Amino acid sequence: MAIALLENTDSHQTGDTLEADIPFRELAFEGVPFRTNVKLQPTTECLVHLSDPPFLVVTLSEIEIASLERVQWGLKQFDMVLIFQDFTRPPLQINSIPSSQLDDVKNWLEYA
Repeated sequence: MAIALLENTDSHQTGDTLEADIPFRELAFEGVPFRTNVKLQPTTECLVHLSDPPFLVVTLSEIEIASLERVQWGLKQFDMVLIFQDFTRPPLQINSIPSSQLDDVKNWLEYA
């Protein structure tokens, strides 16, 4: 109900429509973008963490390069660094992603 009200309010004020993007829960992965381990959920357009602050929303169209680091046989975790098209913006480093979720992260980055 609240989303429908928000869509109607937004479209009446700006003339634009609001599109909702639903996270792919089966591709969700754990990681540390700030100081705590959180569940990151990819969508078709973004990578989000919205359950508690600090929130994270990274739009794929803003990303120039996604670098997967410490991907080695035997390590239990790897890191991902997102470098933005705006090079004045600092890169976003997501640490401690379980290696068991490497294929999900790679598939999301490849097909998104």
